[in-house]
Amino acid sequence: MKVSRVQFLLLTFLIGTLGACSSLQEDAETTPVEPSVYPYLRLSPSPPPPMPLEAKPEVSSPMQQVWRSGYWSYDGQTFSWVDGSFILKPNPTAAWTPDRWERRTFGWAFVPGHWQ
Repeated sequence: MKVSRVQFLLLTFLIGTLGACSSLQEDAETTPVEPSVYPYLRLSPSPPPPMPLEAKPEVSSPMQQVWRSGYWSYDGQTFSWVDGSFILKPNPTAAWTPDRWERRTFGWAFVPGHWQ
């Protein structure tokens, strides 16, 4: 069976992607880190509802944790509110960039929060 260069490259990419996914799964099981990295981009044709008022509790140990504000999650049909929570910092100087929804040409995209 003769395989074209494009087919070979596509097959190589898929195998590499699957391998990366399995190693991410193993790392996630052995090293729980909050928040998890989303393996896909969540999209919505419409913007999320307005943000509800959320009380931001005082952080008791700012060198070890930060408040992750609540955000709207989208399951492909409806939005649901995810309450805010405290998350542990990976190191004392880490800065949290919050979760957010961004307008894109194809609709609205959820951009997960991340550490800087």
